[in-house]
Amino acid sequence: MKRVRLFSTLDQYIGQAVMLGTVFVITLLFLLFSFIGFVDGLKFVGKANFGLWELVQFVLLSQPKSLYLLMPAAALVGSTVGLSYLAANSELIAMRAAGVSIWRVGGAVLKTGMIFVIGGMLIGEYLVPVTEEMAQQGRAESLEVGFSKKKYTGLWLRQDHEFINVREVLPDKSLLRINIFRFDKDMQLQAHTEAERAYFDNGNWVLNKVLHSDIDKDRVRAHKYDDRTWQTGLTPDVLTVFTVKPESLSLLQLRRYITHLKQNFQQTNEYELAFWRKLFSPLAMAVMLLLAIPFVFSPLRAANMGSRIFVGILIALAFYMVNLSFGSFALIRDWPPLMGAAAPPLVFLLLAAILFRRAA
Repeated sequence: MKRVRLFSTLDQYIGQAVMLGTVFVITLLFLLFSFIGFVDGLKFVGKANFGLWELVQFVLLSQPKSLYLLMPAAALVGSTVGLSYLAANSELIAMRAAGVSIWRVGGAVLKTGMIFVIGGMLIGEYLVPVTEEMAQQGRAESLEVGFSKKKYTGLWLRQDHEFINVREVLPDKSLLRINIFRFDKDMQLQAHTEAERAYFDNGNWVLNKVLHSDIDKDRVRAHKYDDRTWQTGLTPDVLTVFTVKPESLSLLQLRRYITHLKQNFQQTNEYELAFWRKLFSPLAMAVMLLLAIPFVFSPLRAANMGSRIFVGILIALAFYMVNLSFGSFALIRDWPPLMGAAAPPLVFLLLAAILFRRAA
């Protein structure tokens, strides 16, 4: 029985060029964004416990998210670099002369591109949620002494003689399940306040469904309130760093969080947009890989390698800007998040199909 080879010799040869070009671009982007992040973070060095080592940790842990968001653009530029190298050595011309169609080359590029598609999905699903949480929490703890965020107990912070526990900070900066423990100067518990929810109004926090207990040596006096003002120096801006970032969540986390936000009567469009963008990310990467091919082939002799790479970079930037801006525009216009996420890759897929027909 004849065995069917997934990768022919031609597939392997073209794939090697695309692989090396893409790895080169990803490495370049990693170094570039690491340098930019390091320079941008220098302004925090010396504040509280934030030193050079904390800055290096934050920058390195932040890179998986940056690379994941730019993976489609990296795929386009990387495949352009690889194919342009083959074109510069007249190897693509030889392939066409031997009867290899542009569709055959496209198939070889996509086979190799699937490695990056799967890799990008794994990074977005499993690596980014972990590294981004570590980066943001590490920076917050270094800059704000006394802040601590634990997986199962929520956010802890200290203010004067009060220890405050907040289980969750919602996107509108309201708080869920708050516990406030007040101690005297001898660290004896004086009062405990428990509230289901809190929101910021006219410069003060308002607690909802409150159970307040005053604690003496020989008795405890408990009182219930529907609403109660909470006088504190804690502002919503301070808590912003602890809100859940949609681009840092996996698909499963996003789906669960969207359901959770709906149950708490929160806006979910931003998180639904992130959910659909993640689902369409493999398509976006495949489209970017295909877009490189007609620009390299048409015309083969009329442009040098530098011109092809420059065009590839322009298209990658165009896709990144269109994808980002159209999603934001869809949120502003209250369009379905699915439309905001699907339209850019589908438009560029149509562009790739048109260019393929012209170049074939």
